[in-house]
Amino acid sequence: MRRTRVLVVDDEPLVASAARRLLARAHEVLVAHNGRAALAMLEDAAFDAVLCDITMPHMTGPELHARLSSTRPEVAGRMVFLTGGVLDGRAEQFLREHARWCMGKPFDPGALLVLVAERIASADALAPCRGMV
Repeated sequence: MRRTRVLVVDDEPLVASAARRLLARAHEVLVAHNGRAALAMLEDAAFDAVLCDITMPHMTGPELHARLSSTRPEVAGRMVFLTGGVLDGRAEQFLREHARWCMGKPFDPGALLVLVAERIASADALAPCRGMV
């Protein structure tokens, strides 16, 4: 059985490293430190989930999600978001719309493992139905 793959996207090296170490217990994990690097990695490889910071320079988590929603909706549907809490109005609205798949920083390790696993499972459950509607 293949190990699931998770891409961690966070501009804070300590957060990215902590998330990578935690998730590596159950998944193959790669890290991108910004949205542009994440897009490049997503062009070259498949991921079962993307754990993404909300607030990053150059391309925010919501901007990455919007880009993927138009180009790779199957990837956008596998995203989980982290936030440190300081948000503008658009980011707050985004979090309200995606609250089920968001977690604050600092994150609870056990809860983050469960949330990522649930996101993978929910996306996998919908996969056979995509394209049928």
